[in-house]
This record gives sequence, C-alpha cells and structure tokens, in this order.
Amino acid sequence: SDHSGDVRLWDPVDGVELDLLATPEVPQRLCFHPRQDVLFVADDRCAIRRFDLRTGQATAAQHVAGAYTFDLACSADGRTLASCHADGSVRVWASETLLDLG
Repeated sequence: SDHSGDVRLWDPVDGVELDLLATPEVPQRLCFHPRQDVLFVADDRCAIRRFDLRTGQATAAQHVAGAYTFDLACSADGRTLASCHADGSVRVWASETLLDLG
C-alpha cells in the first residue's frame, strides 16, 4: 500500500503490477481470504473493508469506533475474520458481510 490510499497487487514471480485497489483512507493492515479472491483492508480511520479482487470493489465495510486495528486474521475455512485493536479488544466478524459476531 502507499500513502495515497491505494493498495497495489503484484505478481511475486514476474514483479508485474496486477491491480490497484483505491481505498478512501490509508491502508494499515491487509489479510487475504484463504479460499476466495478477497482482500481485507484495515485503514488508519478505524475501518475494515472487504475487497473482491476480481472486480476491485469493496463489497462490505465496518467502522470500529475509536479502535485502531493492529492486526487481521482470517480463519482457515474463510468464514470468519478476527481483528485485534488498540483498545485491547479482539473482534470476530462474518467474512462475507463484516457483521460483528461478538
């Protein structure tokens, strides 16, 4: 990611840029879905977004009030996303909708 709010995806073998995801804020943490072409992005404004990598579009978003995201992790089956926050909380989300399962 860069400071403009864009996430650039690269081919690790050829070093060729594959795609550019425009995000409204500066990305801080990224997590790939283990079974789908999906990328989760946590930004510097306490939001988590789910991007469909086939279309480049955000398909879900969730604001975490006042809680900067330190890390993201997707479950092995891809059904849930966990997020760890500066306020000490850990939240679990439905990965398709980003609805809080807590």
